[in-house]
Amino acid sequence: MKYYSKDGMFVNVSLSHLEAHKEVLPFLEEALQKITTYKKSKIIKREVEFKNIIGVSTCVSINENDDIIFARRIGRKYETKFVKNKKPIPCNKLTIVLKRLSEYSLILLTAYIGSIAEKEVLDPKLLPHEKEKAINFWDSHALIYDESIIVKEEL
Repeated sequence: MKYYSKDGMFVNVSLSHLEAHKEVLPFLEEALQKITTYKKSKIIKREVEFKNIIGVSTCVSINENDDIIFARRIGRKYETKFVKNKKPIPCNKLTIVLKRLSEYSLILLTAYIGSIAEKEVLDPKLLPHEKEKAINFWDSHALIYDESIIVKEEL
């Protein structure tokens, strides 16, 4: 299937980029067709709102009483902050992150159900000017712990 943004930009979608977020596939085409990319930014982050609930968000607010752990997700080289014993939140938003390849094409970096989140604090791609926003966001948020997406440590 070929995907295009609202302003006609071709969007290269590799299903391997969506391995952890397959639930977005039924909504991806519609969401991309709502996005304009006129600004010539290298990275384009957009949050698309739907009229109905399209799934659940597993990025949730946390507080000092929550059970927090760090673990490495499958496909990641760094640890992610998780919270145990929380339920996903019904959500009508889809976040899409694109990278500009040329004047006429983009590549999908990721898409997930939920609002825009900052890069993770331990992400090696985190740029110095992004660090403060990342720290502020992840101080009050975590992903809901799901053993199925965690790398099992070899003994």
